[in-house]
Amino acid sequence: MSAPTAPLRYWLTIEGMGCSACAEAVREALAAFSGVHAIVVDPEAGSADLRTYSALQAAEVASALEDAGYSLRSMELVGDVT
Repeated sequence: MSAPTAPLRYWLTIEGMGCSACAEAVREALAAFSGVHAIVVDPEAGSADLRTYSALQAAEVASALEDAGYSLRSMELVGDVT
């Protein structure tokens, strides 16, 4: 699969976050994916805005979050960032 030419934007809802330490753990789990260039995590809303140059699979993201102690509730490709 070839890399997208424009960054992709994903909106994630994540269960189990409630503090800044949780947000940092989620941020670290997401940053491990190739091509990630921006992550904004909101623990109070239980969400993350993820921008990457590589397409991601929900199962892989869910696994990484589960390893960090959190659950992926949904992952939506919002579109490319132009």
